[in-house]
Amino acid sequence: MKVIHEDSVDWEPLHIRFRLNGTPSQVRCDSLATFVVDWMRQREIESPEKWRFCEYSAKVLPNGNVDAFCELMPSDEVAQLASAVAANFDFVAEMRLGEPESGSQTLKKIDWFDVPGRQISIDGTDFDVESFAISFTAVTVGQFCEFLDDTGWQPIPDKIEDYPGYTISHFKLNYGQSPKIPLFGLTYDDAVAFCDWSGYRLPADPELRLFYETVAAQTRKKFNWGGENWTSTPAGDDKFYIRQGPFAGRPAGDKDQYRKALHRHHYEHLEAPSFRIVKT
Repeated sequence: MKVIHEDSVDWEPLHIRFRLNGTPSQVRCDSLATFVVDWMRQREIESPEKWRFCEYSAKVLPNGNVDAFCELMPSDEVAQLASAVAANFDFVAEMRLGEPESGSQTLKKIDWFDVPGRQISIDGTDFDVESFAISFTAVTVGQFCEFLDDTGWQPIPDKIEDYPGYTISHFKLNYGQSPKIPLFGLTYDDAVAFCDWSGYRLPADPELRLFYETVAAQTRKKFNWGGENWTSTPAGDDKFYIRQGPFAGRPAGDKDQYRKALHRHHYEHLEAPSFRIVKT
């Protein structure tokens, strides 16, 4: 039985959708729904503190599939439920978590942020930045996976680690399964390949700094995630600048401590870069 994480896996209650092989009888479908509720009830008896705030239910749909819901389900119990279902119901093909993916995860779900142009100064150099629109959140794991599926691109970390699938599996191990979380641990070349596919571009370093300062100066929107972001600004010796954010605005004369030069194939250690995209 496959366990598939789809959209909104971090919403409450957790929606668990069992998809079945063939057309099992109504009795077998009812037994699956009953089993899921009984399993959760037994786990609540065995671990009352862990399950004390959980509410759960399950039902058989008109098409024969079974849906379950669990409010505040302990995350470490999901795999155990999957194992229990797989061991007792061989007709269950998939256990899907969250809501079905709908539409493009890349082109339709980008939250664009308009940045008014103005002049900014970075380490004594003035830049006249024109108005632009940038993705408010860095490119997510769901968006990047869509790019991988569509193009067959092999991320540079996969090649360096000599482990196909390393980038995504390593990310999920450290940050979780949600497709809405920004994808960390990408190289500059991976970011550029995504941009070439999507029709957007990386921000230049002055644009990314202006974006962070603009968001810091208003109260309408706040960041949920920070981190290091690639820019398109060369830094010499096959390096490009990354910029850490979010941060508040800084006096023009201050040394800019939020950017650094990284080799284009850097992806690990403390930086684990992500990237935002700009409308062309």
